[in-house]
Amino acid sequence: MKERKEIKPQYKWDLTHIFKNDEEFEKTLKDVKKDIEQLEGFKGKLGDKKSLLKYFELSEKSSVVMEALGGYAYLKHSEDLADGKYTNYLSDVSNVENMASVKLSFVEPELMSLPEEYLKELLEDKNFEIHHLAIADLIRNRKHVLNESEEIIMSKAGNFAGDFSEVFDNIDALDVKFKGVKTKNRVLELDNSNYRLYMESKKRELRKQAFKNLHGGYMALANTIATNYIASVKSDDFFSNVYRYDSTLNMSLNGNNIPEKLYYNLIENVEKNIKLLHKYYNIKKRVLGLPTMEYYDTYVSLSYYSRKYTYEEGKKILLEALKPLGEDYIELLKQAFSSGWIDVYPNKGKATGAYCLGVHSAHPYVMLNTVDNLDSVFTLAHELGHAMHSYYSSTNLPYTQSHYPIFLAEIASTTNEVLLLKYFYKNATKKQEKVYFLDKYLSMFKSTLFRQTMFSEFEDFAHKQIENKISLNKDILTAYYGELNKKYHGKAVNHCKEIEYEWLRIPHFYNSYYVFKYATGITSAIVLASNILSGKEGALEKYKEFLSSGGKDYPTEILKKAGVDLTQNDAYDIAFGEMKWALDELKKLKTSKTKKTNYYIAKKKKPKTKKTAKKGAKNEKQVVRNRRDRRVREKNTVKTVGRALQRKR
Repeated sequence: MKERKEIKPQYKWDLTHIFKNDEEFEKTLKDVKKDIEQLEGFKGKLGDKKSLLKYFELSEKSSVVMEALGGYAYLKHSEDLADGKYTNYLSDVSNVENMASVKLSFVEPELMSLPEEYLKELLEDKNFEIHHLAIADLIRNRKHVLNESEEIIMSKAGNFAGDFSEVFDNIDALDVKFKGVKTKNRVLELDNSNYRLYMESKKRELRKQAFKNLHGGYMALANTIATNYIASVKSDDFFSNVYRYDSTLNMSLNGNNIPEKLYYNLIENVEKNIKLLHKYYNIKKRVLGLPTMEYYDTYVSLSYYSRKYTYEEGKKILLEALKPLGEDYIELLKQAFSSGWIDVYPNKGKATGAYCLGVHSAHPYVMLNTVDNLDSVFTLAHELGHAMHSYYSSTNLPYTQSHYPIFLAEIASTTNEVLLLKYFYKNATKKQEKVYFLDKYLSMFKSTLFRQTMFSEFEDFAHKQIENKISLNKDILTAYYGELNKKYHGKAVNHCKEIEYEWLRIPHFYNSYYVFKYATGITSAIVLASNILSGKEGALEKYKEFLSSGGKDYPTEILKKAGVDLTQNDAYDIAFGEMKWALDELKKLKTSKTKKTNYYIAKKKKPKTKKTAKKGAKNEKQVVRNRRDRRVREKNTVKTVGRALQRKR
C-alpha cells in the first residue's frame, strides 16, 4: 500500500476547485456563521413576499457555501482517516449545521401557519418559480402538521424512536458471533464483510459452512433481534397515526409524492414474472453440475472467465461503451478523467469503497479504490453515472432544484452499468466470456429486482400486521419469510431452515419502505438503456432531460417525461423482456457442464473390485511412466513446455 504522496497527481482529485487551501476553508467557515445569523433575523417576516424572497435568496447562498464546506472536509477526511485535522473539520461543519438547524427551526412552522391563499398566490408568482415544489409541499402536507405543543412532544419522542436501528447496528457489529470456516489447514474468519466472498467461492464446502455459520449466529439471537424489529415497526405505526397518515407506507411515500399504486405494481409484476427467476436457477444447477441447488449455490458464477483491466484500459472501454449517450456525454467523461474529478487508487489511511459527492460550486468528485479488475471497471461506470447526473442537474438548475431525490439516485449509475455490460457482451469473442456477462446481467435481476422486492413484501407484511392489530412475533415473521423464499426460488432451490432466519440480518428493514427503490431503480435503468440502444425516437433526448432535472419536480413525473411510468406495466414488460433475452442467449450458447466445473462438487468414487483394482494398478504404473517421460520431454522441448502450461491454464 503506497503513501498518498507516492500516488501520481493525475490519479488524485483536485480539491483546489472547492477551496484553494485550508486557510480559505477556515475563513469561509467563519463567514458563513454570519450569514446564518442574518437569516435568523427573518423570523416573523415570512408573511411578506419581499422578505420571503430575500430569505430564500440568502438561504440558497449559504446552502451552497455549506455544501462546499462539508464536501471539502469530507473529501480531505477520506484521503487519510487518521488525519485528525480533517476529522476536526468535519466536526466543525457539523456544529455549524446544528446551529443553523436550531436558529432556523422557526421557518417551517411559520410558513405552515400562513393562510393557504397566501401560499397559493406564491405558486402563481414567477419570482418564486424555483421554489414551486417546496411551496406545493407546504400546501399538500398541511393536514399532517401538529400544533406547537404536539410537535414538542413528538420531537422528544423522536429522540429515542430511531434507536431501534442503532440497537440492531450494535448487535450486528458487536454481539453476533460466527463460527469460522474450516479448511484442511486452518480455520478462516467469517463476518459480514467477507461473507459474499465465500458465497462466490468455487469451493462448495466453504460456501456451505459460511452460509450455515453466518445464519447460525443470527439464529442464536433471534428473540432479541425480532423483539427489536417488531418494536421498530410499532414505532412507525405510532408516528404515522399521530401525523394522520393512512399507514406507514403512506407516510414513507408521501415525501416524494409517490402513489401507493406504484409500490404494489412492482410486487405484482415481479410475481407475474417469477418463473424467469426459477428458470435461471435451473440453468445454474445444470451448468454447475450440482445434484441439488442450495441457497449457498445461488451466487456462484456460471463462468470461469477472468482477466485484469487496468484503470487506463477501463477509461478507454467506458468511452466506447457509453458512446450511445452522445458526444457531449463523452466529452464530459474526458473532462472528468483529466480535470481532477477522480481519486483512483488506494493509499495508506484512505477510506475504503467508492462514492460520488456532488459539490455545486465546483463539480462532482468520485472516490475509487481501483485494483485493476473487472469489478473496478463497473464501479467506475457506476460512480461516473452519479457524477454525470449531478453535473447535468447542477449546471442546468439553480441550487434549490439541483439535488435529485433518493428515489432517482441509482438510475443513472445503473444505466451506465447496463450499457457497459451490453458492450462487453457484444464484443466478447469466447463462449465463457459471453456466459460470464450474461450471468452477471441475470444476477442483477436476481439480486436487485427480485430480492429487493421480496424484502419489500416482507416489511409490508410486518407493518400490515401491526396496523391491523394482528399478532406479530418471531415465529410468524420467520415462517412468512420462509414462504417468501419458497415462492421466489421455486422448486429449483432446495429449501432449508437457515434461510427462514435471513431477515434477522437485513439492516434496511429499520428504514421502512426503502428497499423497493432499488428494484424500481434497476427497472427504470434497464428501460432507459434499452430505449437508447434500440434507437427509440427521442429516447436519448429524454434521458438527457432526466439527467438535467435534478429535483425540480416529483420523481415519478420526472421519470414519466423520460419514458418510464412505473404505475403501468409497460416498463416491467421491457425490463423482464431483457431478462428473457439473456436467458435465451444462454440457451443459444448451449451451456452445459464441462470439465472446468467439476470442482463445484466432489465426485463419489466407485468401490474397487479385484478386476478393477488390478486394472487400476496397471494404469497407475502407466501413469507414472507417462509422467516421467513427460518431464523428460518438457526439459528438452520448449514447444512441449508451452503446451503443458497452456493445459495448466
